[in-house]
Amino acid sequence: MESVLPAELEREIFELCALYWPASIPKLVLVARRVNEWIGPLLYRTILVGDDCYPVRTSSGATLPIYSDERVAALDKNSPPSVLTAVRHLFFDPTDGRDGWILAACSNVHNLSLMATDTAWIPLIARLPLKHLYTPEFIPGPTFAHLTHLEIYHPNQDISPWLEELASLPRLTHLWINDRRCAIFSQLLRTRAGLQVLVGRQPLREEDTTELAQDPRFVVTGCANYIEDWYMGAQWDEDYWHRAEIFIAKRRARGIDPLKFEMADESPAFLPM
Repeated sequence: MESVLPAELEREIFELCALYWPASIPKLVLVARRVNEWIGPLLYRTILVGDDCYPVRTSSGATLPIYSDERVAALDKNSPPSVLTAVRHLFFDPTDGRDGWILAACSNVHNLSLMATDTAWIPLIARLPLKHLYTPEFIPGPTFAHLTHLEIYHPNQDISPWLEELASLPRLTHLWINDRRCAIFSQLLRTRAGLQVLVGRQPLREEDTTELAQDPRFVVTGCANYIEDWYMGAQWDEDYWHRAEIFIAKRRARGIDPLKFEMADESPAFLPM
């Protein structure tokens, strides 16, 4: 099948269609061999790995595929090398510490959500060109030169010893800490002038939130449908970070009470696919 359009334009059309409507990729790759070469790897641009992930449902009633480590290994073995290196967004719920090879194989990930960590993985994580990182606990050591968004969601980790290291991350603009102590957030807001969004867990422990309420960058919210929300962010940049930015902009413009910092949880129960 010959193209009537310049190859560069045709490729851009197919890639845009695949990126905005991933469910169309299995049919699009059948159009022509060149189209398969262009967008076949995009089928794996965003993947969820883990045997224990609960089904992520779409508005059409379908569910997203969840890749086991065996299935990822089969992809690594049987597919062109470009497949796993094409992964940009990885939700990783490992079965054990031996699954770290997946982080090495998916070497171009810039959005990583970890459901568990292992100290042996730190060198692998440090080599990734990460911009977004979601982790149960702070990972000390790597400089994370490109990291802009960081979520540390474990409720029992005391982040106090790592505040200085957090402050040293050069490009960090969005931070979520699963903490309830006003003093922690106040210190971060004072020492991180580059922070645009600082999210905390609801409710806060102390009653006196006057100082925090004065800073529009501070938001308290929840995220009940975590995986769905993460996927919305990976595919369409419409996650709790995006909603927090809109909320903050409304506070600054006095579209809502500028002292209101509690934002409703609007994480989606279904994906619009």
